[in-house]
Amino acid sequence: MTTDKSKLEWALYYQANYFSVIPLWANHGRAGKEPLISHKGQDPLTAEQIKHYWGQNPDLNIGIKTTNLFTVDFDVPPHHEADGLKSWAEHAELGPLLLPTLSFTTGTGGKQYVYFKPSKRQVKSRTNWLPGVDIRGDDNHYFMAPPSVNFETGRKYTWDNQNAIVTGSVDLVNLINTRQHYDQPQRQHPPFSAPSPTLGQGNRKRWTGALLDEIVAGAVAGERNAWLTHIAGKLYRVGADPETIYSLLHTINQAYVQPQLPEYEVSNIFNSAMKNFN
Repeated sequence: MTTDKSKLEWALYYQANYFSVIPLWANHGRAGKEPLISHKGQDPLTAEQIKHYWGQNPDLNIGIKTTNLFTVDFDVPPHHEADGLKSWAEHAELGPLLLPTLSFTTGTGGKQYVYFKPSKRQVKSRTNWLPGVDIRGDDNHYFMAPPSVNFETGRKYTWDNQNAIVTGSVDLVNLINTRQHYDQPQRQHPPFSAPSPTLGQGNRKRWTGALLDEIVAGAVAGERNAWLTHIAGKLYRVGADPETIYSLLHTINQAYVQPQLPEYEVSNIFNSAMKNFN
């Protein structure tokens, strides 16, 4: 793939090839990865919309939603503690599952392999599926694509090859969907059992108690966004002030969501929920 195109030309190229493009801030936020617009549940941008956004700011980075795609993302030192490529190589059984496909080098020297989702299959997003290895697959997630620039390092994302994107291995997708962390197939529980008192006539569990139990049960990757939206709805329906809901969502995310969502994403969930409820 040529590298002399502008970001606008690349964004239009991706859109013409049926990828869902979103504009990303190029000079602040998480290394230039924060969305400029709300994109969750939205239709893909048209060519005219892309021309509008990049026409106003040609330096915008390019995000591609993982609606029909998923990526295997390998972080590497020194910008990340763990070496994802080494982690993967230590598991010989995973080697054949990383099929040759289109890949690129990130602004921190990492690698991302891009795959189509198998037919009618969803792929859950996973953080640290292996040390230094992230999976991006939820429909409303995205990855930053070349020639975007990591604003912290100043380095451009570049394509490694001109391979066609292939469909990911069904065996790999099954492993991703059933294991939050590859080395820890079972969800970890606290090393103690909470007492289960017998509820008497005057101590029946009420709606508030059931909600608190649901909050403490928490959520894991693949269900976090929908679960926090669900909790926001319940808090709204009992008349909690928006400020209270906002604060509680962030507290719940920190205490009961594994792994935690970024704070900006919790704020986006809150803003979207308030728009739907009002």
